[in-house]
Amino acid sequence: MANCSQLRILLIGNNSFSGRLPSSIANLSTTLDSLYLGYNNISGHIPSDVGNLVGLSILEIGHTFMFGGIPESIGKLVNLVQLYLDNNSFSGLIPPSIGNLTQLEWLLAPNNSLEGPIPANLGTLENLQILDLSMNYKLNGSIPKEILGLTSLSSQLDLSYNSLSGPLPSEVGRLHNLNKLILSGNHLSGEIPDSIGNCIVLEFLLLDRNSFEGSMPQSFGNIKGLRVLNLTMNKLSGAIPDTLGSMRDLEQLYLARNSFSGPIPAVIQDLTLLSKMDVSFNNLQASLGSMLHQPNRQK
Repeated sequence: MANCSQLRILLIGNNSFSGRLPSSIANLSTTLDSLYLGYNNISGHIPSDVGNLVGLSILEIGHTFMFGGIPESIGKLVNLVQLYLDNNSFSGLIPPSIGNLTQLEWLLAPNNSLEGPIPANLGTLENLQILDLSMNYKLNGSIPKEILGLTSLSSQLDLSYNSLSGPLPSEVGRLHNLNKLILSGNHLSGEIPDSIGNCIVLEFLLLDRNSFEGSMPQSFGNIKGLRVLNLTMNKLSGAIPDTLGSMRDLEQLYLARNSFSGPIPAVIQDLTLLSKMDVSFNNLQASLGSMLHQPNRQK
């Protein structure tokens, strides 16, 4: 197929192709715009010369049996808009050369075996809308402030179930356009920064299974369209703030296994869309009875 000099789109995904991906795939036409290999039984490495495919705007290698490192030459694919590497066995470091892909809008590499720190120069990807590096359990270090400065992130930032540590930088408040922030299952610590209240279009905020401490920020009340808030299994303390009552779209609230104290705020009863609420294993007390006995309300 290397003789197909005018080839622009090659889609072989969702089949039962097996065997190793041949290195000769890097010799396909430089006019190739889209290459879909996902959902097959293909194995082997990404060819080290994949950077030869300089015309690519979409590279999809998700849900296969491929392994090994992500080659540094991938940074030569400067026209790439979407990169899917999800659900494989890729290992090693995330190559800093990915920071060269300034046209990139979607970067998905969850459920692999990537390790080491997240390169700070991913913060140069000023068109990025989705970044998902979840379930790479050996990814470690802190969350780069540069990534949190990507105001282009609008759909999802998912760094869950890694080994990230340290505080959540206050720069998180710069994610004004983000819909989903998922940081569950890491080793993040310190207080949740007040600046998170600047993320006013968030609908999903999942910070569970970390070591956050201190009180719940009053600024949460600014995120009025929030639908799911999960702070389960942290070290949070103090009262549950009344500002939760301004989240009129809240459907699910998970605060279990912290050290919250005092009463459950009466304003919770005004959250008419709330369908799931778990505040178990805290030090809460009082006023629950009056809330539950309000007439004509479904809890």
